[in-house]
Amino acid sequence: RVLHGRRRQCIRSSVGWGARMTAVLVSRPIFLRQDTGWAPGLITIFMPELEPDSKHGSWQCHIKIEWPGFLCEKRHLGMDAYQALELALRLVPGLIMATDDFRNRNLALWSSGNILDSANIRQFFDARILGDV
Repeated sequence: RVLHGRRRQCIRSSVGWGARMTAVLVSRPIFLRQDTGWAPGLITIFMPELEPDSKHGSWQCHIKIEWPGFLCEKRHLGMDAYQALELALRLVPGLIMATDDFRNRNLALWSSGNILDSANIRQFFDARILGDV
């Protein structure tokens, strides 16, 4: 898919993503460098909830990452709300690092231009990324 002249980098997960969403737990701005300046985006983590129709009482936590030309909606499952939330938080930096905008050094957490890179993304999100030991 192409969105605003760029390849769409993340697709909406069709599994378990319905029209119903829980309340926003936390959000954090993110900015994309464009020719005209810094365009705002948003990282949103939703409240964990029991997975609908779960036979084992699994929990899910939805995340949404968006900036101009990019949209990624995912969820992470856990045995309880805490685990679902922790794993979802750990997923966010990895999803950002997988984008062309990150690799091209066009993302920042502040519009002042403090560019996200592989050295500082762990510090900014104060979390271990999935795959870290």
